Amino acid sequence: MDQLILGCRTFVTTAVEQKNKRIMLIDGPAVLGWETWRSMDEQGSMRLLHEQLQLMQQQGYFESISIDALTHILSGVLNESTLWIAQMPNVMESVEETMKIISQLLERFRT
Repeated sequence: MDQLILGCRTFVTTAVEQKNKRIMLIDGPAVLGWETWRSMDEQGSMRLLHEQLQLMQQQGYFESISIDALTHILSGVLNESTLWIAQMPNVMESVEETMKIISQLLERFRT
């Protein structure tokens, strides 16, 4: 669980860094187009997220939950959060607020 939460934090903080946010959140999807960007997301970060969630399910987490559905839901949370955080005046405070919520949601799945 700690590795999953750390991975979520790393994704969020990396995406909203000044040097990355325009490419990851604005230009990438706009230039590549929604379908290409979405396909790249599925092949990259969503694939890694899915693998982590499957491993956790094998270890007893998420026993009665669809890992496919959870992957898409958590990916959506992360993507939408980065869009929100990127436009906030205090980025680091917003990252902490977001990670507190994500951590609490994920902790509900501990067995």
